[in-house]
Amino acid sequence: MRRVYRGFRDRSLSVWLAWALGGGKLPNRTKPKKRTFMHPEDPLDGHLIWLRPLIFVLGPVLVVVALFSVLHVVSGGTIEFDGIPFVLFFSLIVCAIAGTVDGILDFFVPGWSRVALTAIVGAVVGAGVAFAFFLYLSIHLEKPMVPPTLYPLIAISSLFGAFNAGACSLLTHCFCRKA
Repeated sequence: MRRVYRGFRDRSLSVWLAWALGGGKLPNRTKPKKRTFMHPEDPLDGHLIWLRPLIFVLGPVLVVVALFSVLHVVSGGTIEFDGIPFVLFFSLIVCAIAGTVDGILDFFVPGWSRVALTAIVGAVVGAGVAFAFFLYLSIHLEKPMVPPTLYPLIAISSLFGAFNAGACSLLTHCFCRKA
């Protein structure tokens, strides 16, 4: 080990480990590495960086329209449409945070794991937003805490956030990559 180590110009442990793990070859340090934040599969001229925010904005809008359309058909036309702005605002908050996390995870985590992690983030953010909203309402109604009768609504909003964020992440995984 003494003979091998004596020949290095850079006597750091990382160079020695690179030599030992690289089969006796030192890494080429003459050319600087070009660092980019684009995937190698994306073309350099027309990469699809704009598609992720578009999916994470249009996803909640289409989910809310589909949800209220199905509820309108199932209920026989007796549903009130006063909840559309609240549900749309809720899902836009969830997908804004989940879209940011999904974009960061895109560089480090493989596709299907990223979809699951983004769905978990959507569930946590969905439960947090619903809990914060109900806590805000209970404070203004002069109650000390969220009543336990609203816990199922928090769970439903968590499932809705997980589904919404996971579906948007799956769509970006399918459409933002070149085959």
